[in-house]
Amino acid sequence: MQAAGLRPNDYTYNALISAYGKGGQWERAQGVYEGMKAAGVARDVITYGSLITAYEKGGRWEQAREAFEEMKTAGLLPTTITCTALIGAYAAGGQWQRAEAVFMEMENLGLQRDIFTYNSLLNAYAGAQWRRAAEVSDVSDSCFVFVCRRRAERGSESERC
Repeated sequence: MQAAGLRPNDYTYNALISAYGKGGQWERAQGVYEGMKAAGVARDVITYGSLITAYEKGGRWEQAREAFEEMKTAGLLPTTITCTALIGAYAAGGQWQRAEAVFMEMENLGLQRDIFTYNSLLNAYAGAQWRRAAEVSDVSDSCFVFVCRRRAERGSESERC
């Protein structure tokens, strides 16, 4: 692209970050993000959502948190997507308390929690706090069954659902 005299813009960078993230290549997604910053291209919530998701897929919850905080420092408001991605990153890292805190903060921010948000929180609970899943408001019985199944898959059948 650059060899043809074309300069990448925010859409180009965001697409690359997202693609690398979906492919489980968080290091490359991070590299593209760093290149975006170095080129002086403006970052938006799509950029940060894609980067946080890349970190989630790579099990890098600390970097996901840092990207989320950087987004807020840049004056960008969290969205349902960025919060859900952060909850997912915390879930992947076994950080259920942090995931729960973001979930609760979404209400204070006036953000709608969708099925993806609930699924991410349930994944966080599935590792160690599966009983808390039943306490989350608006969670259906089928979601509770999902948590029980995840708990069994992880070899935690000592406590029955």
